[in-house]
Amino acid sequence: MFINYDTALIRKNSRGESYWGPLGLIFNSNRFEFYLWSPDATRVHFAIYENFQDTNPTEIIAMTKRSDVWFCEIDQKFHGYLYNLLIEHRDSTITEALDPYSYSICPFDWTKNEVPKSYLIDIYSSQAGKSPSELSFQSKNPLNDALIYELNIRDFSSKNSNIANPGTFLGALDQKIFDYLSGLNFNFLQLLPVHSCYTFSQKNVSILKKGQGKGHFTNYNWGYDPLGFFSINSSYSTNPLDPYLKIKEFKAFIDSAHKKNIGIILDVAFSQTFCKSILDDVARGYFYRDEALSFPSQFPPLDSQKPMAFRLILDSLIFFVEYYKVDGFRFDAASYFDKKSLEIISIELKKINPNIILFGKFCKKTDLQHKNRTEKTSRSNNFNFAYLNYGLPNVIRGSNVPGDKGLILSKNSSKFASYVSLIPGGIFDFDFGDFYHSARRDDLFANDISINVSYITSYDGPTLADKILTSASGLTKNAFIETYRQALMMALFVQGKVLLSSGTEFAFSKACDFSGASYSNCHLNLNSTKPPFSYQAHKFLDFYSNKTTDFTNGLDFSLLEISEIKTKIFNFLAKINEFRLKTQFFRLPDNQAICDSIKFETVDNKKGLIIFSIQIKNEIIKVIHNFSANSFEYNFEDFDVLFNSKLQFSQNIIEKRQSILLMKKL
Repeated sequence: MFINYDTALIRKNSRGESYWGPLGLIFNSNRFEFYLWSPDATRVHFAIYENFQDTNPTEIIAMTKRSDVWFCEIDQKFHGYLYNLLIEHRDSTITEALDPYSYSICPFDWTKNEVPKSYLIDIYSSQAGKSPSELSFQSKNPLNDALIYELNIRDFSSKNSNIANPGTFLGALDQKIFDYLSGLNFNFLQLLPVHSCYTFSQKNVSILKKGQGKGHFTNYNWGYDPLGFFSINSSYSTNPLDPYLKIKEFKAFIDSAHKKNIGIILDVAFSQTFCKSILDDVARGYFYRDEALSFPSQFPPLDSQKPMAFRLILDSLIFFVEYYKVDGFRFDAASYFDKKSLEIISIELKKINPNIILFGKFCKKTDLQHKNRTEKTSRSNNFNFAYLNYGLPNVIRGSNVPGDKGLILSKNSSKFASYVSLIPGGIFDFDFGDFYHSARRDDLFANDISINVSYITSYDGPTLADKILTSASGLTKNAFIETYRQALMMALFVQGKVLLSSGTEFAFSKACDFSGASYSNCHLNLNSTKPPFSYQAHKFLDFYSNKTTDFTNGLDFSLLEISEIKTKIFNFLAKINEFRLKTQFFRLPDNQAICDSIKFETVDNKKGLIIFSIQIKNEIIKVIHNFSANSFEYNFEDFDVLFNSKLQFSQNIIEKRQSILLMKKL
């Protein structure tokens, strides 16, 4: 791989040795060329294997050092074989290392301490499939207009026994995923990590039923323990041992999305690898921040200020944008990236795609000095790198602690104030006047609306249904539906991008499977003996379901056969999404438009009542939220009721725990 970018910016922000020439495997005419950066190695050999299970190489090629890089040529007769690197270090130890730039990593069994190998392939050959089409996004302002559906690709089809390849990219296509998302009016799909990962045996993957978990060795994984940043997870292919098929099928998946005008965002976990040896075996001391006092996982973070670590990250991002035509990235544990590195990433990726979506999960857990870190609470940015607004779910539904109730279940002054501040998207230049609101930096954090990503649920917490079921007892069917609908209205009737986790559209619930490894994250369902719906009768519900079975994680689309779920939740959400996309009310283009257009009418903390309006040209909407157990009279005048969290409507009455959206033309 060789990418031409502005190395001056990187050099200015980096410390340590660097190299800017080609790296990894390149097919050139009738031979392969291979480049490896390992500055302290005394000898390097390129080991070729005919089969994935071989332990003895078919051939070993001695590499030569050219200036800063080790180099060798490989005859094309070895096309389709596998390779690894035998690196001798200054202390005379020899490590068998994986190519950090591997385009196709062969499945291996991590439980047997197998060393992964890479395939010798030409990624530009016809075997790798056609390049995906470009996304023709119709929005005038994609940085603000994104409606994002978050998904682990395996979960979409894992419970469908009527398709040939459940849990794969093609399985999702067979299940018409993009027709489904279009019907819900989402315009972006965010995939949990699709890179090759470590604690997942990808060779023979089966769908796991209840009781088939094996604790920590359960063969299910969200992918947050990456092994390589250029290779696609083999388990999502219809043939994990075919070196080209995962590439070809992922391209086809993205192409299908783009033809439906849906962008693809990838969740990337660059701040960590499962084990430090993955990169230390190549070049010790050049990739990780070994002196870190805080780790994103059990090992030190990748150091974005070490030039070759940062180059690895940037090369991967550019590769996925240019080669796979990916439309955005969500950065996990983004607090471990220094701010300047994130700015360089934004600059370089926007050269390729000016509309690229970039956002991250920023929290206070980081080892970086305050001047170098990016934090939602204290530092905004001017390069459109957005923050997942983790304050909003805590306000609406409550935190991941089961007993903590949000506004949909309990009026709370602090959460009420926070929600008022988040309605304009958390921009800190909105003038609230004398209206009650939160001035906390965590709530007024955005210097620009483009850096706000609102959400209500995500993969790393409870589903919305499960949070409600574990927080309030004695819920009737209607009470559950109305509470659920109010939460959706609160999440979607704010400014900025919005993300919803898969299954939110049909009140998905994650029943605990004690055979997996996540049983410690299971919590008591307060409604199990008399649930609102029969499928919600499980006694324990899983709040963090990595490393458990498909019984827990697989999306159950049969829930859409329940009339109330389909008509009163699924269709309700689809209509709200459609309203967001077809009007500008919650997609105001910039801070000034937000300040000019949103007018608060009532903010009464004691009553738990919020009323605000948004006017655009000759149309005006009013949004009313009542979080109290009291009803209030209110003259709806000649407004039409477009959305109502309650299943029944009372004219000129704001009912207890109700949200309403009214609209009229002036």
